[in-house]
Amino acid sequence: MPSSKPSRRRLGREALRAWYAPRRRAYPWRGSHDQYAVWVSEVMLQQTQASRVVPAFRSFLRRFPTVHALAAASRRDVVREWGGLGYNRRAVRLSEAARAIVRDHGGRIPRETATLRELPGVGPYTAAAVASLGFGQAVAVVDTNVRRVVARVLVGIDGHEAPARQVWALADAWLDRDDPITWNQAVMDLGREVCRPNPRCDACPLARVCRFRLAGAVPGRGSSRQGPFEGSGRQVRGAVVRALRSRSSLTRTRLADETGFPPERIDAAVATLTADGLVLDDAGAVRLAE
Repeated sequence: MPSSKPSRRRLGREALRAWYAPRRRAYPWRGSHDQYAVWVSEVMLQQTQASRVVPAFRSFLRRFPTVHALAAASRRDVVREWGGLGYNRRAVRLSEAARAIVRDHGGRIPRETATLRELPGVGPYTAAAVASLGFGQAVAVVDTNVRRVVARVLVGIDGHEAPARQVWALADAWLDRDDPITWNQAVMDLGREVCRPNPRCDACPLARVCRFRLAGAVPGRGSSRQGPFEGSGRQVRGAVVRALRSRSSLTRTRLADETGFPPERIDAAVATLTADGLVLDDAGAVRLAE
């Protein structure tokens, strides 16, 4: 006789759906069937807190409301509109991908993950996010936060301990194929807000079924993805881009004066930014790339 006791998977899904329900409209990119808006939001959210992305997302879409508008814009204008989000290479790759979409796909964002991954700057995570959240495809979306949730709940280990291939397979098996958009967003929110590196298990809707918690495991430190920002090359590159946003061009000497960094640090930053396609160095006059 079949047991009437609900499965762990069913309990977890019901609890997570109930927890996510009031968050369904927490951000302006949610509930949209505009694949372009979904794509822009996902690129912005990479390595940036959602609260910082909200005003930047709204401003960016006012300036570039469609993929055609973004493709037609100069790289300089895109980087300027990117504002203080940081990691400015994302803006360059977004611009390059928009041009590729218009040139190669008639201005229509591809719906298949394999085709999305052919676009500049689009990796496995972004491709899955656009396919699932933008088109409703039944594919798992796995970022660092989701990896941590999946590894802890289903395996009982921390995210950095679980092989990426295993996590993707488990996330795909766990996926609610009847409503992949809601499910993926719920798991991402859970990892962002509750199942943090130092988890808030008392607030977690999956506490009853989480193998990590039930085993009494203790979160490890893991490996740091980024070094300190202060004094880093990232800080110097960001300062150079900020100085150039409001100027047509600056010499390296002026950049050193404007940013307060020594000339050798400016030289290294300009070299990297040039290689990334963010700036042009025209006979000593450095400017944002077109």
